[in-house]
Amino acid sequence: MALYDIVIHGGRLVDGTGNPWFYGDIAVKGGKIAKIGSINPSSGKRAIHRLARSDRSHALCRS
Repeated sequence: MALYDIVIHGGRLVDGTGNPWFYGDIAVKGGKIAKIGSINPSSGKRAIHRLARSDRSHALCRS
C-alpha cells in the first residue's frame, strides 16, 4: 500500500526564507503536503518526475 497519494520527485523547491532554491521531493497525502525531502517515488500512488519536464515552469505553493 502506498504511503502517499502523490510524490513529486526532483522539483525545484523554494522554502520562502530567502535561501536559494534546491532540488527535492514533495509527498502529498489527503490534499496536504505530508513530507519534504528525499522520498522514494514508489511510495506514492502516483509519481511526477519534475526533472524530466524541465522545459516548463510550474509552482506548488504551500500556505
